[in-house]
Amino acid sequence: MTGETRISELDDRFVSIYEAARRRLIDEQQARALIVIKDDDMLLYHGDSRPDVMTGLRPAPYDKLKALGHVPLAIYCLLVGHTDDGKALPQSVLDALADYRRQVAAAGTVLDTTAETAAGVLPRTLGMLERALSFLDQVIADGRVSRTELTGFCRANIADMNLIFAAAARAQLDVCHAHIMHVKENVLSADAWASLRVVIMGPHMARRDQNFLQYFSRLLHTPMDADKRVVYYEGDDIDGALDLVGTAILDFRASQSMFGDENRLHRDVLADATTNYLDELLPAANAS
Repeated sequence: MTGETRISELDDRFVSIYEAARRRLIDEQQARALIVIKDDDMLLYHGDSRPDVMTGLRPAPYDKLKALGHVPLAIYCLLVGHTDDGKALPQSVLDALADYRRQVAAAGTVLDTTAETAAGVLPRTLGMLERALSFLDQVIADGRVSRTELTGFCRANIADMNLIFAAAARAQLDVCHAHIMHVKENVLSADAWASLRVVIMGPHMARRDQNFLQYFSRLLHTPMDADKRVVYYEGDDIDGALDLVGTAILDFRASQSMFGDENRLHRDVLADATTNYLDELLPAANAS
């Protein structure tokens, strides 16, 4: 056996030891209290049973308002890169605009916000749909659009977009809070609640100040970006999300024991050494 093989096998052995320790900690956390937020569902692990599943994190008003709010963004995406002043739009773009215009018009009745306004979900009806149809008609008729015109259309929707954001956030958070208060008051013991951890699954671009991340950070009095009791997982692989929870727990404990700093392994282990060496390799005064 070569030296390289021995090194490789030793490090492979470390990985298996680490993964086994992480799995034990995941199992322990699931037995105490662990919540996973995934799409429309909230999964509550506690005890030795299968997780309790609570649904409805995307209530009807949320999906409707999200679909409406996506209309200006869809129009922007269809036209971005085609806004050279004075240049005619390719026929393929005009065909796509006309097809999308037909789809938006067909959804006009179901996307009407009169009912939401009457119910107090929105403070007023929104003009976004009519604005979008009018803009599409103008662009199709002209066969061209400028960057200024596209930007103007997008920004004309800001007030409506802000109302949509407010109503959608309220709809989601109200459902989430009702579930969580039921869990706190009727399902978990005080000790289990005190040890509760949460993992939120979602896309990369939503990570910063994501709505559920903010909610659980405030509820559990923990920083959003520290991975202590609330973890954000980028993706839709639930096994990967659970592994991330286990990694956070294990690395906090190992950091404290090995370095006297529980956060040490929550950043690159080479971070400090790299900073020090870059001061030598690329002095700030000479960096370009």
